[in-house]
Amino acid sequence: MAGFDDAQRMRVNVVVPQGELPCWLGAALLAIDAWPRVQLGLERIAGAPSEALTRPDRWWRSRIALLGAWRPAGAALDRVRAWHAAGESAAVATFSVVDAWPRSAGADPIGDARRFVITGEGGCTLWNAFPLLDPITAGRGIRLECRPCGTAAPSLDAQVHVAATPRYARAVAALAPSLCRLVAQVLADLPACASVDPHPGAATGRVPALPVPAPTSTSTPAAPESTLPRRHAGVPALVHGVRGRARAWVERQRSLWLSEYWRLGVIDAPLAQCLVPGPLPAVKWITPQDASGYWADPFGVPGEPRELVCEHFDERRGIGQIDHLRFDARDALVGRTRLPLGAGRHVSFPNLFELAGRRLGLLEAASSGNCVLYEIDAAGAWRPLATVLGGVAAADPAMFEFDGRFWLAYTDLGVGSQDNLCLQYAPRLEGPWRPHAANPVKVDIGAARMAGNPCWHGGALYRPAQDCLRGYGAAVVVHRIEVLTPERFKEVFVRRIEPDARGACPDGLHTLSAWGERTLVDGKRMGVNPRVLARKLARRLAAALRLPSAG
Repeated sequence: MAGFDDAQRMRVNVVVPQGELPCWLGAALLAIDAWPRVQLGLERIAGAPSEALTRPDRWWRSRIALLGAWRPAGAALDRVRAWHAAGESAAVATFSVVDAWPRSAGADPIGDARRFVITGEGGCTLWNAFPLLDPITAGRGIRLECRPCGTAAPSLDAQVHVAATPRYARAVAALAPSLCRLVAQVLADLPACASVDPHPGAATGRVPALPVPAPTSTSTPAAPESTLPRRHAGVPALVHGVRGRARAWVERQRSLWLSEYWRLGVIDAPLAQCLVPGPLPAVKWITPQDASGYWADPFGVPGEPRELVCEHFDERRGIGQIDHLRFDARDALVGRTRLPLGAGRHVSFPNLFELAGRRLGLLEAASSGNCVLYEIDAAGAWRPLATVLGGVAAADPAMFEFDGRFWLAYTDLGVGSQDNLCLQYAPRLEGPWRPHAANPVKVDIGAARMAGNPCWHGGALYRPAQDCLRGYGAAVVVHRIEVLTPERFKEVFVRRIEPDARGACPDGLHTLSAWGERTLVDGKRMGVNPRVLARKLARRLAAALRLPSAG
């Protein structure tokens, strides 16, 4: 490809409107340009019509530094000049942050095959005075979407979700790293870029802090402002900002006064039916709400449609342990056995499954730093088979077989508690286990952390995941895995399963697992738990009375 060595670097062109870039976008472009083997190009086109903001909105926007005009200097200015020069030649991929791709932008050296538009949820443009104002201040966080520009483009379902505070000024800081994550995901999915690793910090799984360029002053830029999205017409942006601050206050109060109650439930439909679009029967809740503790993370015992294993969280001790529960034909609890797992430490997610003709089990034991694969004997005892991960705090581990390899999917708590998916693979259950080349293969708080075991249906492999965008375990989303090799990972969205807003557990749903010809779930209700509330208030009082340390 003209202009650079294909074996060394690839060019990625970014299309933006004419005029000054906001600081948050400048930070994202600097970060992308710093990725190994990536060379950035910048193309300017005519932007959308602009409209002056009201005086209160101009005042509020001037107080958010990342929305101010980016005026690069020094090395950053040299990079911008290089981007403009590079943007005039061919590119491996081109993405736009404007409303739509203008056909009059000039000659297209690559056609529609690798052109993409990045927007907010529902196609909301990122190029306005207050990008993503409505979803952020409404408490929905940040969702960025990428769609191809033409029919010649490859199939792509790329999204990034970030749970951000509804206080808008604070949430804007997440826009730049969110855009970087989505671009990295798109480049990894493009066949032309299969040998390129654009992920920043891929070796450690961490996304480094971005350099945030600052405007030269906090005054409102002289350039005309882009109009707000159509649904904001007539509503001052500052009103949305006030709404965000109010919602943030409400969330703090809920966190202080309310606690989680989890219950186990069953759906009268097989797991495969729950993974594809379509109506589902109502959930039948089979465990009570108890202030002393709760049951969650249910997994059916293979071959025993009346038995399951799950976590029991003891509110008095503050740790989870593993229970084996037995139910009668009416789904009434008739037996309970505590399994000797965890050695007194917190354990959860007792993932019981069959693979390669063997009954196996995994536990979330993040405090130990090890993920151990167990084999379950005829008496139901868990016997250690192999240490799959050492020195990693792995949450919600799940194992499956794909294309002749065994795979372990998990969330690395050292990277983030809810927003990343990591993979390990091995030729045999006993190992050796190796990390995926692009770990974490997904960074998305709305679709990363596992919600059960991947399941085959109709010749395709489906992966249930947790949507924690509005809170931990808020809903379950299902994706279909399309590409999985030691170097690449790609999946597409299939369906979303939300809790019944009028049901007994309206605030969360975060596990799907097979129970014979039925499906196990767990549901959450937020409520006042006197035991937990007393502990929270005691901690707050102790912190308020704590004397400052000397010096």
